[in-house]
This record gives sequence, structure tokens and C-alpha cells, in this order.
Amino acid sequence: MRIVSNFRDYYDSALCYGADPNLLYVRTEQVFERDLYSRDVKKYFPGDMDDILQPVFSLLAGMPEEISIPARRLCRIQITSKIIGFCGVLYPAMDIDGVTYYSPQSIIETLPDKILKDVNIKREKLEELINRKDTWSIWGNTNLVSKSWEKLISDISSRKYDDVFVGLKSPIFRFEKLVGPRLYRFTLNPCLKKDLFQKIKIPTDCFQEISMYVGNQLVSQEDPKANITDDVLRDEKGFDKWSFRRHKDDPK
Repeated sequence: MRIVSNFRDYYDSALCYGADPNLLYVRTEQVFERDLYSRDVKKYFPGDMDDILQPVFSLLAGMPEEISIPARRLCRIQITSKIIGFCGVLYPAMDIDGVTYYSPQSIIETLPDKILKDVNIKREKLEELINRKDTWSIWGNTNLVSKSWEKLISDISSRKYDDVFVGLKSPIFRFEKLVGPRLYRFTLNPCLKKDLFQKIKIPTDCFQEISMYVGNQLVSQEDPKANITDDVLRDEKGFDKWSFRRHKDDPK
């Protein structure tokens, strides 16, 4: 598979093992944002994208927004929930201070001490909060709870999402709920390295799965070279306008 893109991702290293030149992935990143509480979705998402994303949106809307202690307003760790769409499969994740976590347990074990200190929470208390039974804070925002996360994983794994990817004509996307700026942000063909997706898929497996998905489930993407003029193609090969002409002063 050839990749046409203006950025590099972690799985690009697998290209060194060879690629099918007839298979093409045009990896053009596109970002769309909408207000968290706006009902006028058509204003933000073009075409029928909002209809295509509805199954993913329904999941994202109910994902956690914080880790907090009831009755202690300042003891809150804000979460940016997101769903990584990869080759027909959805991977729910959470972003805290720019770092992506794929499970509550990984937050309990690896959340930096500085963040815990800033909100005056010890790691033992963090574990207790995440493993508690109730899921709602006194301010109405969804708290991160292990059992709710397990149910989310179960709900996602119980169905197929190929229709979403086929509708978007892309093997990869990211859908985020940003509570602070009150935005839903959708990114088509994002850089997976930023999401630490290498923890989920090693480079060779990631590249191979994208190749198979692009070559089977998705509609063939048009090769950009088909729209390039002859002059540009000539220059790319290292020639110029005189390469195939004879100057009038040249000897015959």
C-alpha cells in the first residue's frame, strides 16, 4: 500500500518491508468541530456526516468527563473522552493532560503524581474513586467508573461499525468530547501516534490491517497523480521543458 500524506505516523516504518503499489491510502487529515450543546449539527458537519457518525456520537456522549470527589468541588480531574475508529473497530480512550489512556486501570497505575498532587488526591483514593459504584457527580457530569467502562467496552464489541467507515471512506478517525471548550471534535485520517495507538497495534500489524481494509471494505481512492499536469510530472522526474527538445543553435 502506498500512502499519500503530508505527515508521518508511527506505522509508516512498515513501508520498508515492501508495499503493493496498486493499493493507495490518501491520508488527508480533516478536522470538524461543533458546539457541545448545539442541535444544529448540519452547520458543523458537511453532507450526511452527522448521520454516518450517529452510532459513534451516541457512545461518545455518555463517556466520562471527570474523576471527582463528591462535595469537594476542587478535587476534579478533567477527562477528554475520545473514540478512535480503526479499520471497522472502535477503541474508546481518555485523555488527561495530553496523555491517552485506554483503560481505567492504566490511569490508576500511571497517572503522574503531579496531577494527583494538584487536586490533593492520593493514588489509593484515586483507585477507590474509579472503582466505586455510583457514576454521577453532584454537578451532573459523568464520572469515570470501572464498571461503566467495562459496559461501554461490551456494548462496542457487540456490534459492527463497518458502515461508519465505508460512509466516511476512511479507515481511521478520531471523535473527541472536549468538556473545557465545550466542543465535539471529529478528525478524519488523524495521526495515531498522538493517541499512543502503538500500545494497541505494533507498526507492522497496524500497517497490514489498514492495507487489508483499504483494499477490501473501502471504495478505491483516486490516485492524486491522475490530476497532476504533464509539466508537473515531467519536473518530478528531474527533467525540464528543454529535455526533449533540440535547441535551434545545437548542431544537427
